[in-house]
Order: sequence, then C-alpha cells, then structure tokens
Amino acid sequence: MKSSVVALTFVILLAAFAFALDELTRSENVAAEVGYILVVIASLKLPRRSHTLAAALICTILNLVSAGLAVSTTEDWQPEYNRLFVLVAIWTLALLGWDHRGLQRMLDIARVESHRKVDEVQAQVERRERIERALESSEAMYVSLVENLGVHVLRKDLDGRFTFVSRSFCELLGRQISDVLGRTDFDLFPEEMARKYRDDDRRILARGEVFQAVEVHPRPTGGKMYVEVHKSPILDPDGNVAGVQGIFWDVSDREEAAIALRENEARRRAIFETAMDCIIFADIQGRIVEVNRAAERTFGYPRDDLIGQPMFDLFLPVATRERYRESLLRFVLDETSGGNTGQRIELDMVRHNQDTFIAELAIQPIPLQGSGGYAAFIRDITRRKQSEAALRQAKEAAEAANLAKSNFLANMSHEIRTPMNAIIGMIDLVMETSLAATHRDYLAMVQESTASLLTVINDILDFSKVEAGKLDLELIEFDVRDRIGDAMKSLAFRAHGKGLQLLYFVDPTVPVRLIGDSHRLRQVVINLVGNAIKFTQQGEIVMRVLVDAIRDGEVDLHFSVSDTGIGIPAEKLGTVFEAFEQADSSTTRRFGGTGLGLSISRRLVQLMAGRIWVESQPGHGSTFSFTVCLQSPADPPVGESSPPELEGVGVLIVDGNLTSREILAAYYRDWRMAPVATESLRECLSRLREESDAFPSIALVLVDSRIAPPNEGPQLRQLVELARKRGAGIVLMTSGEHSADVSRVRELSAAAQLMKPVKPAELLDATLQVLGNERRPAATETLAPLLPAVRPLNILFAEDNQFNQRLGLGILRKQGHAVQVANHGGEALQALDQTAFDLLLLDVQMPEVDGFEVVARIREAERGTDRHLPIIAMTAHAMQGDRERCLEAGMDEYLAKPILARELYDKIAMLSNRADIEMK
Repeated sequence: MKSSVVALTFVILLAAFAFALDELTRSENVAAEVGYILVVIASLKLPRRSHTLAAALICTILNLVSAGLAVSTTEDWQPEYNRLFVLVAIWTLALLGWDHRGLQRMLDIARVESHRKVDEVQAQVERRERIERALESSEAMYVSLVENLGVHVLRKDLDGRFTFVSRSFCELLGRQISDVLGRTDFDLFPEEMARKYRDDDRRILARGEVFQAVEVHPRPTGGKMYVEVHKSPILDPDGNVAGVQGIFWDVSDREEAAIALRENEARRRAIFETAMDCIIFADIQGRIVEVNRAAERTFGYPRDDLIGQPMFDLFLPVATRERYRESLLRFVLDETSGGNTGQRIELDMVRHNQDTFIAELAIQPIPLQGSGGYAAFIRDITRRKQSEAALRQAKEAAEAANLAKSNFLANMSHEIRTPMNAIIGMIDLVMETSLAATHRDYLAMVQESTASLLTVINDILDFSKVEAGKLDLELIEFDVRDRIGDAMKSLAFRAHGKGLQLLYFVDPTVPVRLIGDSHRLRQVVINLVGNAIKFTQQGEIVMRVLVDAIRDGEVDLHFSVSDTGIGIPAEKLGTVFEAFEQADSSTTRRFGGTGLGLSISRRLVQLMAGRIWVESQPGHGSTFSFTVCLQSPADPPVGESSPPELEGVGVLIVDGNLTSREILAAYYRDWRMAPVATESLRECLSRLREESDAFPSIALVLVDSRIAPPNEGPQLRQLVELARKRGAGIVLMTSGEHSADVSRVRELSAAAQLMKPVKPAELLDATLQVLGNERRPAATETLAPLLPAVRPLNILFAEDNQFNQRLGLGILRKQGHAVQVANHGGEALQALDQTAFDLLLLDVQMPEVDGFEVVARIREAERGTDRHLPIIAMTAHAMQGDRERCLEAGMDEYLAKPILARELYDKIAMLSNRADIEMK
C-alpha cells in the first residue's frame, strides 16, 4: 500500500511539472504535451491499473486548465488542436495501458499457476520416486527375509503356474529360477506328486482356507524328508482369490526325534511291562504311582488297588514294618541325593495272601511329576537263596572231595615214589658195576620203563596243579644256552637209542642270561622234544631258539621243534593241546602216554605270556612252536667275544646229516672261523688233500662217529694219517653206547670227544683245547660224568623204608661218607643228642615222629647258639607247596623221590661248601 502511494505521488508531481512547463512555455513549446504523455507512460509502471487511469485523468484536467488559460489570453486555436491530439494520445495510451496491464496480470496469474502446476507435478514425481524406492526396499527386504528364513517360499497363479519361488526352493529342486517360473507342478515333479499338489491348490482356491500338514517327500539325494507345509490363498485388492502362496521347511530332525521318542517310549513301556522284576514308581512320600505286570503277579494285587497306596506299609510284613519303614525311607532320601545309588538290600516282603518271600531291593532316584521320586526294583530271590544254599553245600562237598583227591594224590605219589626211589637208585648202582651185555640191556630197559612211569606220575601231579590253579612260576636268573643244552642232553639217550639225530640251535642273538622259570621252560622243551622222539621212527629232530622281539626289560624267545615223524591229521590239530587228547587214541595204539604233556605245556607257555601252536601233515612230520616272554637282568652280562686266535682258522666238519652240518658251521662262523662241511669220509679226505688257496688251512677235523662204520677202516686210517701230517686235531662226536665210543676214540686217536647234541660251550671248549689254547677249561663230554668234589662227611640218614636205607647207604658210601641210619624221627633225635653230624638226610613222612617235628626240635635247640645243622628233606611228596613247606619249616634243601644220585651229590656238595665257607 505504501509503495502505491509513493508511486502515485510521484506521477502527480510529474504531471504538475508538465503543467508548470506548459504554463511557462505556452503553446510555443510542445514539451508540456510530451510531458503529459510521458506521465501517462510512466503510470504504466505503477502496480495497479487504476493508477494509469488516475494519471490520465490528472493530465487531462491539467491540460484542459492550461488550455482554458491559454484561450483567455490568445485567439490562436492552433495550439488547442495540439492539445486535443495530446488528450487523444493520453487516453489512447491509458486505455492501451489498461488493457496491457490486464493482459500482464493474466500472464502473471498464468505464470503463477503454471509454476504451481509444475511444483505439484514435481512433488508427485518425487513422491512416486519415494514410493518406488520404498517398494524396491520393501521387496528387497521381503526377498531377503524369504531367503534367510530357512523356509522355502512359492506363489502360483490360478492356473497353477509359479509366479515366485525362493532361491532355496530352486536349490532343493536343483534348477535355476528361470527354469521354474512360469511352469507348473507337472513340469517339475512326478505325476502322482504333481496331482496331489494341484488338488491341494484347488481346494484352497475353492474354499479360501489355509492348508497345513506335515508331508513325507523323497530327497533328491535319496532317502525321506519330512516337511511342514503352510498354503494360503492370495487375494487381489478387490478381495478376490488370485492365486496360492505356500511356505514349507524341513522338519526331518524334529519328526525323526519324535518318531524315535515314540519308539523309545514304546520300548520302555514294553520293557517296563515285560520285565521279570517288579518295577514300582513312587513319590517321595512312598505312595505308589505306577507298577508293572510283574509287580501285580509277584504281590498278587491288581494295578488299580496299588496306585496311591504306601508301598512300604503294603509290602513289608507286620512284624518288621515299623522297624524297616523309617530306615527304608531314610535310604530313599539318601538315594535321591545319590548316597546309595547302585546299592542293593535284601529283606523280607509279603504278598497279598500274606505269604512272605525274600526280596532284593534296589532304588534309583527319578524326577516324578515335577518333584522328586524314585523307582524301586524288586526281585523275588527265594529260589536263588535256596540255590545258593544248595550251591554252598555242593561247594563244601566239592572242596572236601578236592581235598580228599589232593590227599589221595599226595599219598599215591608218596607210595609210588618210595619204592621207585629204591628201584631207580639200585639200577643206577648196578649199572656202574661189571655186567654182561645182556644184563646191561635188561637193566637199561627197566631204567627206561621206570623213567616213563615217573614221567606219567609227574604229568598227573602237574595236571592236578593246573586244574587247581596252583601252578606258579619262579623268577630266577639262568643261563639260557646251558639250561636248554642240559634239557636236550637228557633226551639224547632216548633219541640215539632209536637211531635218530637229535639237534638244536640257539641263535647268537639270544641273550646269555635271562630271568624266568627255567625249570618250567625245561619241562616244556622236554615235553615237546620227548613227544617228537616218541612219534618219530627215523630221521631227525631239530629244535631252534630265536629272538622274536626285544623290549625294555623283556625278551620274547621263539622255540620250534621239528621232526620227521608220522605227523598229525588235520582234524586233530585243534585238539592235541587238550587234556587226555592224542592223535592216536584208538584201541590199537602204537604209542603210549597220558595225553597230558601237551596240555600242561600249553598252560606253562600261557603262564610265561606266550602261545603255542603246531603245523603238521600226515607222513611229513610236525613242527611244534611256542613263544615265551622272559625278563632281562638289571645288569645283563656282556656276551663273551669270540677268541681272536680262532679267527680265520679252518675247520673241516664231517657229518652225514645236513642240518647238523649247518648248525655246526653256523657256530664256527659266529666265532669268525672258516668251516668247510662235508658229508662223507671220501669228501673229507679230498678236502684235506686240497692244496688250492681256495680252501683255508685245516687245523681241526670234527667227525661224527656214525659217518665212519667199521667197514671203512682204510679211509679212517687215511684220515688220521693225513690229519697228523697237516697238523690238524680230531674231535669225535658220539651218540651211541659208551663202549663203542671208547673204541672209536681210540681208533681215531681223537683229541677230544663230544656227545650229541653238542652244546655251543662244549664245542668252543673242545676247539680251544685241541688247538692248544688253555685259556678256558675243557668242558668236553667224558665217558663217566665227574662227581662234585666234597670232603667225607658224617651223615645221619633218617629213613623208615629198608630198601631206601640200603640205597642211601650205597650212594653215600660211594663218596666216602660215614653214614648212620635212623629208622624214624625218634631215633634221629636220639642220635643227634649223642653224636655231632655234618649233615642230616631226613625223610619227611616217618612213623612216631615225622620229619617236620624233627626239624622243629632241632631248630629250637639251635636257637641262641651259632650251631646250624644242614638238613636235606627227602620226600615222596611232590605236590604244589611241598618244597615251600619244607623250606619254611627250617630245612635247607629239598629232594623229591625218586632221588637221583647226581642230584643228591650236588646238594651235599653245595651245603658242604656253604658250611665250610661259614666256618672260615
């Protein structure tokens, strides 16, 4: 408003100025008229159209006033015409300005409206863009949600064509999205499944209902899968059904777990109902919640009558109910805290008919109805208790019978060994006298028969120990090679008597000394080798000892015994180690024996942490093998190295047996000598005559006596002469009668003699002796065994059997001992009171006063003094523990009858030497 007033004032002033100019110039100057026109033109710039009309009116009035004034002063009308034209021009301009301003206004309004429309369109475009972005974001969120929900999503139109599928659904089908959209179920699934899906979709489209189900479908990779399906109709904006949408997901784990739970529940229920024991579930107050059928049968109550009843009041006898009820409830409370889990108690319980029975009760805490409870397991053990009582009686009877059997075996052993002691001892004494060849043969057969009888007795006693589980092992350090060699030597006579070659080989890697039960190891070796001798009529028997493994402190040895005997049928291989089993068990048996040797050997090998087996073919011999685990000494002895003087020395071996030649050559090679093995005297002579450098200088000839029969005398003489010329010594290996061996030694002028099977130590000693090296004492086999050196002793011999008295006198006096005989323990004590003796040989079982009482009185008398009488127990008792009882009673040594002279001499020498050392 203010701006309009200012503009109008300015136009009025401009019009006044034009009037003033008109008055000053009058008609001579047209400037005033032009001024009026300019005023009108200027008014066109005013904001309102009325301003232009106002300016035109003012200029008109002023111009008319000026014209009036001019007429009054002049009569010239020409200027007035100009004024008229000016007035026309003024209103023409005013009218034109009026119209122009109207058009301008319309244009401004149109411009403003167009701007408004443009702004509205721009706003709509921006709003649409925002909506589109929101839709895109919403769709992205929807797709992201669908793809990350872990479910498969799909939509179909009214014709069943897929309009949307999730990526996971396509991955499940193994197809691309483009391969699925626009297709139907019939394009993607087998016809039966597609028809089922289409029928479901039609029901949803027709009814507008939601479909939910758990369906089973085959997996594309095989197997079954369980899916939970939710399908619902799709509605358009008008509320009409436009298609079907569905979601489904894999619920295999849930369904399989539910199936497993149902199956487990069914199994649990089946176990619960079919259990032979009573199972009762009760709450913490002892009220019964559930029982099984066994409880109904055992106690005689229907299930409905038991539910809710106090278990202990119902099942405990009246007489003991109060006494047991509180203690059992305390037991239950402790049980719920885990204090008595797994414990069982025995108590009396009562049935519905008031019959009492012995029950075994176990209680296990369980959760029950949101609180604590327990399961009671009850078993009727009345019959078991009766059976246990009967079993105890039977066990006591069996123990009594076993004790009677043990006593019987001990007595039988004593009664048999006592006369056998005299028989074997007397035969040994007679064999050392001058006898005719026929008489010697007879006695040899008797000696062999008694040895067989003794083996049978020992087998029976050992088997009895095995059956009683009282066969224990001793752990002592021993020389492996010597122990095995001694065992093989003891069998040499039997083998050589049948014309068999008995050989053995101990690998040089076998340690010199080990710790174990050497006696039981020797027993296994003798059983297997003796068995081989029994079943072999010709050929050889070879035992080999190898190292299987060496561990920290332990050594596994592998023994094998091979023979060329009759062999074992395949159907018997699995039973030969059973007790009383033999390959030849017919009534026409050719071979004797109890059938216990292999069974005992198997048990001994198992005790030594080993195993035993056999390989055999009928007619081709057998190979028995076993392993044992022995301990290494804390400070194992260092094996003796081969003497350096033997290195490179040539040895000629003459032996007709290939295995024997290989074993002997292996020993010599281990000593770094150069052995040459031959199988005949002719080849031996040929080698001795060789002058070629291909053979070493022969310094020793080792000859088997069997290879030189008497009819080859010329070749023997040639051998002796040629050996002397070459400076070679001759060592004879014998395996026959002593008389024949003596003549053969003399015939060959042998420097040493060895008895087969040859021990490695004996072979080395003989080799060093023949080669003139005195570094080691010769240990060659002699025709008569050397007896241990011992000074004459004054010996008291307490024995009640006359024959054993005469035998003992004969054996002891042979070594120069003075012997006094006591017929029983009382006489022995009297003799000890009267005479000082160096040694007491004491029979354990004697009349009046037995050996144990004699020892007890002697040791009691020696208490507090420095006196100690050496005592050797001699007894026919050879059962498990007899030796230990004798040593614990105070005896120094133990000998089981029948007593061998050499064993007795060894014991006497050992005690005598010990006593001499103590005296010094």
